[in-house]
Amino acid sequence: MTLVTYLQLSPEFGGMRFGPFKGVEIRLGSDPEANDISLPETLGVSPQHVKVLQQGESSFIIAPVDRTATVFIWRENSNKPKQITTPMAVKTGDGFSLVTPEGPRFYIQQEQPEKQRDQLGGSFADRAMKKMPTSKGLLDEIKRRGLAKVMSTRIGNMFQYGYRFVVSGQIFNPVYIVAGIMMVSGWFFASGASCAALSQNSSKKVYQEKWKVCEDQRAGVQGDENRPTVPILTRNILQDNEWKPTLRDDRELYSAFATELQLAFGNADTYKWAYRNDKTEPVKFRRQIGALPPNLVETLAFAAAAPSRSGARDWRIIVDSEGNEVCGRGPLGLTYRQAVRLGLDNVQLDALVSNSVALSQDVDKKRELLLDTANFLPEPPRLEGTVIADAGGAVAQGGRECMHVDGPDDRDDLNAIAQRFRVHFGTGVRGLPDEAQPYWIANRLVKLAAMDFKYGYDELKFNATNKTPIQNLATQDIPQKRREFAAKYAAEIMSNAIVVRCMAVLDKDNVDAPPEFLGTLPDLSQCAVIKAFVEYGRL
Repeated sequence: MTLVTYLQLSPEFGGMRFGPFKGVEIRLGSDPEANDISLPETLGVSPQHVKVLQQGESSFIIAPVDRTATVFIWRENSNKPKQITTPMAVKTGDGFSLVTPEGPRFYIQQEQPEKQRDQLGGSFADRAMKKMPTSKGLLDEIKRRGLAKVMSTRIGNMFQYGYRFVVSGQIFNPVYIVAGIMMVSGWFFASGASCAALSQNSSKKVYQEKWKVCEDQRAGVQGDENRPTVPILTRNILQDNEWKPTLRDDRELYSAFATELQLAFGNADTYKWAYRNDKTEPVKFRRQIGALPPNLVETLAFAAAAPSRSGARDWRIIVDSEGNEVCGRGPLGLTYRQAVRLGLDNVQLDALVSNSVALSQDVDKKRELLLDTANFLPEPPRLEGTVIADAGGAVAQGGRECMHVDGPDDRDDLNAIAQRFRVHFGTGVRGLPDEAQPYWIANRLVKLAAMDFKYGYDELKFNATNKTPIQNLATQDIPQKRREFAAKYAAEIMSNAIVVRCMAVLDKDNVDAPPEFLGTLPDLSQCAVIKAFVEYGRL
């Protein structure tokens, strides 16, 4: 039977019980409009202080809002709290306190609804009377609130830092001992020694700040199974074990992925078109590439889910691997270079030009600009006798248009694209790692991106299982600019695959009829947690 969740204050704070909570998220803070449980601001509680996210049966995530929102975890049957600065996994019976270890402490409880109704019984007033704190509880609460008030001040924070500095044993660290000796020697021998001690102390603080930043970044990539991380959540949502080591080992890809997640969740409404019905391009493309390995399909299908598309545009303006703005065509927004290297049968030249050029009668100028798009080919195509489409067949954006040669283009045909994808990205393809080998999916996404490289694509190899995809490009002397493009391109597809599915789950209008045509949808709690990572800046 489904359990309901309660948060109960510790006895010294009156023992009052809050709930039941049936949702995935419980918020606590001083702002009554933004929280499920409102606490007095006088305790030093932030407007939005902490969130409790249900991850599974009897499993939760405690997530502080930011660095200033101090939260301590109390494990069941433990009297030693631990301060946290990142989301932390807890279970039923564990607790957490706010501001200081002595601040308001809540314990997580779960019960069956029927059992709870039988236990409560009677009127609300009767139950409230039973929960009235004793005189000792009131006195303890007053004392604790006073202590919390003091501890939330600057002096109180300095005291807490000094106390932890001593009891944790950091005071015996050689760095601090040497710094102390230098400071003392300065008092006795010379002011110069004091200046040296001050310099070392300043350097130590800078070092500590850098170390803290490094630790925070490492916590977003590494961790253990008891503490959710972005690589672990990505592995679960995209349903392939290789995503965890891929993001853990490839810093450039992880950085690009974090940026794309922030952009995507920040513009979540732009993805509604991709999951609201079963006629969208990602859904159609998913069916077309169904012969590829299922785990690959779970990601690659969302190459057709760019947020800039509404399902109606044939063109978009993108930044290519050379750092230039060019035209992308069709549901996947493929560039001319990508289409040619995929081996599509019908590919028409295009060029991003100003409106004035597109509408002009200067045919020679138009042909010159179109041929420049094909300058990577050994022999440029012939344009004599062709019809060049003007503004009527292109998308206007910022006074520019995608001028193109008139005629059918397979970039508009999902079936034609799917056939070439099976040739280039399927199992057993030469030059790519086999299914379930290290980085096997990421290598395929990077290969699709590399098809846009102006030069050197034909010599590239993507089957190095001892190097991540971007590291592999670096060893093959691919310039930094192109590596960054490949990382961003792959990261955007990965981000689309997560955000579209998660928005389909988190969208309140889709609760009763989730769009199963998007594939296996992720668990609601996993989407809530990865969204929390984005909101709290913990990527």
